[in-house]
Amino acid sequence: MPLEETAVETMTLIQSMTPLQTIITSLITSGIMFVIGFIVVNVWYHKRKEKRNAQIFVFTQILSAQAFMDYAKVKALNSIEIVFSGRDDIINAWRAYKKTLKIEGDKPTEQEIEAVKKTEKLLLEKMAKYLGYKNITWDTVDDPYYPNWIAEDEESRRSLNQFARSANKLMESQVPVQAINRQVYSPQKGKGKKKG
Repeated sequence: MPLEETAVETMTLIQSMTPLQTIITSLITSGIMFVIGFIVVNVWYHKRKEKRNAQIFVFTQILSAQAFMDYAKVKALNSIEIVFSGRDDIINAWRAYKKTLKIEGDKPTEQEIEAVKKTEKLLLEKMAKYLGYKNITWDTVDDPYYPNWIAEDEESRRSLNQFARSANKLMESQVPVQAINRQVYSPQKGKGKKKG
């Protein structure tokens, strides 16, 4: 059926309806459109809210771990390009920060430490402004609270890990000693058997 004929038939049907039928049809159509519109807006709102919550979570994870690096912070940093997709200023600040984190050797220089701090603060400032924290500046994020007992605990943990790595290297370098005339326990007889 051509489009013109369908339009003519629809107009004829609408003209033949009584005023009550026209009102009821309009109400039903409006109700259906309202429900569809409500569902679309609701889905959009929840997706937007979920993305914003993820962005705030990433921001707070990085902000709360400024003075040190932990697993939660690493996970948050690695999700920046997904959570803040489309925000080139934040992604570029993250990439600059990531470059400064690639430090050679065990002891970073003062310049390397300052570069890490500077790029981290720049990243935090850009994220804060995007998230609507308008009054956050470098001065706000420049003085994180980091108690001595946490620093001492981290140092102890690092020393213990270093000791464990050294012990493993030492053990790996030792020539295995073969046991001569070892005894193996036999549960049936309750005594050892010589293994040759």
